[in-house]
Amino acid sequence: MTTARGTALSHPVLLTSILRNLVRNAIDYTPRGGRLFVASHRCGPELRIEVRDTGAGIRASALATIFDAFQRADDSRADGQGLGLFIVKRAADLLGHHVEVQSVEGRGSRFTVVAPAARYDTSEQPNLERKTLGLSARCPRPSRAPRGQIMEVFLR
Repeated sequence: MTTARGTALSHPVLLTSILRNLVRNAIDYTPRGGRLFVASHRCGPELRIEVRDTGAGIRASALATIFDAFQRADDSRADGQGLGLFIVKRAADLLGHHVEVQSVEGRGSRFTVVAPAARYDTSEQPNLERKTLGLSARCPRPSRAPRGQIMEVFLR
């Protein structure tokens, strides 16, 4: 899959399914007037694809179980069986990718899919440090405006 910031080494159908589920959840849990961002950026040998929203967020006590089958962070907000994030996690595990989540209840969520990038060139990453046992990348946290933004959606 190719994004504004690179190409991920991944299975295109499974990665598309992961992103589709994350975007669907972001839309379902973001009220009218909210925003949804999809962005990507390279971080050393990885491509980080992020889906972020300004929706309901997930309470801290629910974060540990949101990737379990039939679990829903908030039953009152969206239709569904609670399988979307379970599918995301299973597909990511099959691909050897990693899924990270950050969320603040009432402010929104950020899901980041970390996949290997197709090419790795240290000249593209000015903030890389060389260490004696290989490369170590320092990747700053995305700011309010994600780098490599693919799309921004305003929900009406």
